[in-house]
Amino acid sequence: MKNTDFKKGANVYTIVKGQPLENVILNYSGNNLVVAPTKGRHRSKNITLAETYLFASFNYFEVLLSAKVCGLCSHWGDCDEDVARCLELPEVNAEIYKIDSEELIKELSDYGAWDVAQLSIDQDNRRRILWIAASNILEDNTVFHYKN
Repeated sequence: MKNTDFKKGANVYTIVKGQPLENVILNYSGNNLVVAPTKGRHRSKNITLAETYLFASFNYFEVLLSAKVCGLCSHWGDCDEDVARCLELPEVNAEIYKIDSEELIKELSDYGAWDVAQLSIDQDNRRRILWIAASNILEDNTVFHYKN
């Protein structure tokens, strides 16, 4: 991912004891975000992109993807091959295939970019929604960091 994918001042939510804690991005370098809470007396901390998951909300479902996957699936130029490769990753495949096919068609129909024949191909729809989710997430810059 490029330095422009996350911006200073963007909101970051760190999950602490099962609750989101709002933070702000202080710096982004390489694979690390440096964040500080917006409220309270907590210290700033480093979060690696490997530990960071991002969330996209749609009309009929939600998608949670890693920051790395978002960067791979949404970039300048043709993303088709990268999206197809990411869809083969077990965690991405599980997330995208948990979406009901009919809800997926309804969601994509709302965009008006594909006709009925194009929307009848489930695999293509799954690729489309992965690309849209990754693009929306990177444009939104809202990050959820999940601690294990």
